[in-house]
Amino acid sequence: MNEPYPDEESEKADAEVVGNEYSQPEDKAIIEASFRIGPIPDPITLAQYNRVLPNAADRIVSMAEKEHRHRMQEKLIDAQVNDTRQERDERRLGQIFGLSIGVVSIVAGSITIAYRRWIYRFSRGGWISICVCFRS
Repeated sequence: MNEPYPDEESEKADAEVVGNEYSQPEDKAIIEASFRIGPIPDPITLAQYNRVLPNAADRIVSMAEKEHRHRMQEKLIDAQVNDTRQERDERRLGQIFGLSIGVVSIVAGSITIAYRRWIYRFSRGGWISICVCFRS
């Protein structure tokens, strides 16, 4: 009897007294949980899949690779669409600025033609005053 408690004695030693009855202690269980994020399961699970269905791990990995390729193609297409939109917006902005420069030029030319004598006198007087200022 090298055991510290025989079976009956160990049960009685572990039992708790509740009222007049003995109750057995609750069994304790250790629960282990693991979480993985991604399309490919861990190697142990892949090996279990292979045991159930031959080449299942290869099929799972190839499926994950195809999914990854598909996602990368979607990102590439989204980037191309965004570039196209940006180029279109830049062209539109250039057209708006070009139109505004043209309208301002036409208006300035019309004002110049309508008031040419006044502008001529103003510019001549301006040149004379500039020459007088720098001559002294």
